[in-house]
Amino acid sequence: MMNNRYVSICTLKVNDFSRCDIVQDQFTGRNCISKTVLLNSDPVYIHQFRMEIQVLSLIQHPFMPQIIDVYETKDSLVLIENKIPGISLNQWKQEHPVLKYLIRDYLLIQAMNRFEYLHSLDILYIDIKEENFMIHRNHLYLIDFNSCTYNHSSYVSFASYSNASPELKNTESKDRTSDIYAFGTFMKTFYFTNPFIIRTCLNKESKKRFSSFSSLKIAFIIRKFITILISIFLSAILLFVVNQRKEDILLQAYLKDPQNQILFLNAYEKDLKKQKGNQTEKIQMNLYQWIEKGFIKDCLKNSKISYYLMKQAILSQNDM
Repeated sequence: MMNNRYVSICTLKVNDFSRCDIVQDQFTGRNCISKTVLLNSDPVYIHQFRMEIQVLSLIQHPFMPQIIDVYETKDSLVLIENKIPGISLNQWKQEHPVLKYLIRDYLLIQAMNRFEYLHSLDILYIDIKEENFMIHRNHLYLIDFNSCTYNHSSYVSFASYSNASPELKNTESKDRTSDIYAFGTFMKTFYFTNPFIIRTCLNKESKKRFSSFSSLKIAFIIRKFITILISIFLSAILLFVVNQRKEDILLQAYLKDPQNQILFLNAYEKDLKKQKGNQTEKIQMNLYQWIEKGFIKDCLKNSKISYYLMKQAILSQNDM
């Protein structure tokens, strides 16, 4: 039964015990999300619905829903929350197959921040998966808090089997590392391989996982920093090899045709730029090396090259 204040626009999801609608608040004119559970439904559903209300009443975060209203009718319990903008993360990833890899670190850091905030309130999210994120202008919003529980709780009602940590499947106490495990399965959707950080998150033994999202975030940033340094180092090596290869190509081209003035100048002046010291010292050293290596003897038949080398000798102020 809908409160007169809220007019239904469309139904997003419905089953025998609950429903979710987009409604319009007649007081403000804004569209909201209405979640309803029947009072005669399974007590587990009732419990988790009330749990979601408790969690939303505690959080004050710009990227999470805010409670607008809660009311009870004769046969149902209704939660009204603000409507989060954007589309679901899994839909966004399908529409942006390349961008999802280009900005994945930015998105994952955002997600870590969301769960770090919840853990600061002693709340475990439990059901971490793509469907529970909305994305708008590259900002991640966390939705659907009906699987939440409190830290060190031994009872969890809902969790997707695919991302559930081993301790969720028994009566062991759940703590922050249970969310770390689920987050590891979430991270896998952004990678082609399983880097060390993901393998650590997915360790079957909770004590061997990251102890918190802050420690996970630090490890993640350090890994990214090391990756950048390695990329810079490899790029520098590649650039050096390419330049060295280019120099070899210029010299070999000249040696094959030593009377070609253009090939001579390209190779000679390339070596000249590599010399150290002032201009006179560079010219002296370059002439010396080219004479010692026998690069000059075959080019002197070209009068223009001979004239160029004579000028170089004069500039070198060398008495040889």
